[in-house]
Amino acid sequence: MDEPSNVSSAHATHPRSARTRPDPIPNPKRPDGAPIPFSHPAEEAFARILDFYHARWEYEPTTFPLQWDETGRVTMAFSPDFYLPDEDLYVELTTMRQRLVTHKNRKLRMLTELYPDVKCKLIYRRDVANLAIKYGLFEEDSEEARQVYQPRPIGGVARREGDGKGNEEMERDE
Repeated sequence: MDEPSNVSSAHATHPRSARTRPDPIPNPKRPDGAPIPFSHPAEEAFARILDFYHARWEYEPTTFPLQWDETGRVTMAFSPDFYLPDEDLYVELTTMRQRLVTHKNRKLRMLTELYPDVKCKLIYRRDVANLAIKYGLFEEDSEEARQVYQPRPIGGVARREGDGKGNEEMERDE
């Protein structure tokens, strides 16, 4: 597939440094037909939703440097989960853990500041699961649904962190 058209090759000056901003880094492409190693079941469910709608997508095609040291070595980067070329839009999935949402929101603000022409949308894991169930991509009581979506118990009390029921940790770009 073609590289995203929204990635500028021109360098910009980082507001916190006299150094120029490193260009976005294209991630290696997988050979056609090679399985995609999704990091989390929610990402696979989202890909199934996109396939259901016949939307073209790429999985983690670009890494955006967000911070770097005085020598230009990247010290923080952000790789959105999906790129939708027909919409020129990146999509990042997140859990409901407030600490991870706060961390990703901070990275999205930095992305917008450094790459103003890049559009990126944050989508919550529970919303992906609800769409997958709604469109019959998996049953509400299936193992897939349990892996992707851990509903809140009646009364709205959230499950405790670290109770061993599912992988809440989707954050890999810390």
